[in-house]
This record gives sequence, structure tokens and C-alpha cells, in this order.
Amino acid sequence: MTTKNAATVLALEAKVGSIAPGMMADLVVVSQTSSDPYASIVAATPADVRLTMVGGSILYGDAQLSAAAPQSPGCEAFDACGTAKFLCVATTSTTDKLDESYAQIHAALDAAMTDVDSLTPSDGYSFAPVAPISKCP
Repeated sequence: MTTKNAATVLALEAKVGSIAPGMMADLVVVSQTSSDPYASIVAATPADVRLTMVGGSILYGDAQLSAAAPQSPGCEAFDACGTAKFLCVATTSTTDKLDESYAQIHAALDAAMTDVDSLTPSDGYSFAPVAPISKCP
């Protein structure tokens, strides 16, 4: 609904912008919070995102949908503003550390930002801890 025209403008409509066989299958499903579907998308919070699919794989969504997500290497439970979700960031590929979990990635980023903060302790800026993946209203 929100990407079809953008895909056409970018001349990518053969791969993205529609839900159909042969398409990339990147989509997001949000809870209806308004009678206007566009308003529901614009006003969606992390808790309102029911499902996210990238390249045909379900990577984020409501906890009760986790059985539809990739089973290997698996997904992680995730709290999105008090709503139980799942999050899949690890892949079976080990290229560029893609086999790491969200918790591992977050810990590595937190450690790196703590190191950056220690290099410039008096500049008034602080990069650690890493900001949460979602901000709750």
C-alpha cells in the first residue's frame, strides 16, 4: 500500500511494491488503530507492528506468530513496549558476523560505545549505553 508508487517512481516495480509471486516480499503488517489505513501505519508504534517480512522471511512479529519465523538459527523473545514479540537477526551465514544474536550485537555495540566514551571523558558527550531498538510512547 505504501510502497507501490515509490517502486514505480524508482522503476523497481518488477521486484518490489506489490505482494505477488516473484516479488521480494518485504512487508509489514500493523494493527488497525484508525478507520483510515494510512493513519494506522503513520501512527504505528513498535507494539502495533504485528509482522515484518524481509525477502520472504518473517523476521519480527507478535510472539504467537514465531512458529512461522526461521527455525534455524532461531529467533529471540523481544519486548516491544510491553508487548511480547520475537526478533530474528541471526542467520546461518557466518559472513560479517551474521550468526550473532540481537543480545550479542547489542552487547558488542555497548562495549564499543563505552570505549569511545573513555577516550573523550571530558567532552560532555556520552554514547553508552546504546539506545534501545524501539522507543515506547
